[in-house]
Amino acid sequence: MRALVWSGIVQGLSVPPLLLIMMLLTNSRKVVGARTNGRWTNFLGWTTTLITFLCAVALVASWIS
Repeated sequence: MRALVWSGIVQGLSVPPLLLIMMLLTNSRKVVGARTNGRWTNFLGWTTTLITFLCAVALVASWIS
């Protein structure tokens, strides 16, 4: 059970930076050429990235307090 909890914590803290990298790469014309994200995909992607960063910060803040 403890291993499941720690794997969830590791996943929760690793997802935000990975989403950031993914969003930067999928918006780079050097990487994907003309197939960059559209407006709706960018909105959803950046919103998801922001929310996951905020959740990770809240998790760390809950440990501190």
